[in-house]
Amino acid sequence: MTDRSRGRSREIALLTVLLLLSGCGRGRIKEVPPELLGIWYTDAPAYRDRYMELRPTEIIFGTGPGSADIHTINGLRRRAATGHIDFTIYYNNEEGQEYDFSLIFEYSEGGQIILPNQRNMVWRRRPAGARR
Repeated sequence: MTDRSRGRSREIALLTVLLLLSGCGRGRIKEVPPELLGIWYTDAPAYRDRYMELRPTEIIFGTGPGSADIHTINGLRRRAATGHIDFTIYYNNEEGQEYDFSLIFEYSEGGQIILPNQRNMVWRRRPAGARR
């Protein structure tokens, strides 16, 4: 191996280490990615008057007619898998305790959300201006 190729190998190794280290830390993204943005509804009878709204920096839970809980998002983690992405959204409650809210975004049928603890319930985004 020549001195020049050894130098190039060291540069590549150093660049690789720097790229790996730049991805470390808390590992959270700051804003909700575009595939999750919007207002999500389910047809499950117990949740017909409920919704989830995901904005770039907020998560809103519609808790019934005319009421909602709004939370600022601290960050998100995402883990891609075949056909879906697992997300964990971190936000603080009213007392300042951090909560994590997990969901699965599936690409099928134009995008849908399934909650890990309620896999039989599907949440779908309503198009802008659509009525329930």
